[in-house]
Amino acid sequence: MGIGLAIVSWCFKGTILATLFAVLAGTIAAICIPRGRPRRTRSILWACVYPFVCLAWFLAVFVFQAYVNEALLYRDAGIGHIWQTPLPNGYAVLLIDEHHDGTVFNPQTHFSNSSTSNNDIHPDGPDAVSGVRVIQVAGNKILGGAGPIGQYSSPASRNRIDRYFLLDTTAHTRTNFDNYDALTQAARAANIDPHLEPLYRVYKRYRFTWFDYSAIALFLVPVFGAGFLLAHRIWQLAKFTPVASTSQELRPAS
Repeated sequence: MGIGLAIVSWCFKGTILATLFAVLAGTIAAICIPRGRPRRTRSILWACVYPFVCLAWFLAVFVFQAYVNEALLYRDAGIGHIWQTPLPNGYAVLLIDEHHDGTVFNPQTHFSNSSTSNNDIHPDGPDAVSGVRVIQVAGNKILGGAGPIGQYSSPASRNRIDRYFLLDTTAHTRTNFDNYDALTQAARAANIDPHLEPLYRVYKRYRFTWFDYSAIALFLVPVFGAGFLLAHRIWQLAKFTPVASTSQELRPAS
């Protein structure tokens, strides 16, 4: 599902949930605030509107973070079937539709706006490997294992590794190995202790940054703040006790 269809789906489902919460919040406010209290109707209306305001604010924050992540941080928007993140050594990871395998590549020569960029969906060359199942990031080196692309019919095919590789992100070179033992020897010669992990696990390690947590806070702080003020107002009206006015008789002047 593309990001556009995902947002439409979220809007539809969110509207349904917001409507249910609006009915519930309005009912609770109407029950808690006795009739005749000042500003009772206004408080009930605010309780009904609050879920829709939260939904609109959520969509606004999501679109903002999606733009920043994709345009500035070279990361995916957080929804859809494309997962992408840069690695500390300047290379990047891309997964499409499946978590089982993906591509490790140099963003300067692949999927960039450059006229010489290679935008092949499954690039393969000295600075790119497709069908990657497992990798290890070790400084300017990337170790990994790759297998056939698009074979997900069984766990055996999803986890199948036919070849191993060693990428040098500084020299932009790639060395291939027929088996894990050969990769281990080359890695130890470079003072690297091989410890390969599933590609998706490595993706999750580098995908989320301080900005994502800031975006979550940007959404939650106003939502909880407004919710607290609204709940406090309803509680005040529910506990409000009118002050009885005492009338004094006017005595005629003697």
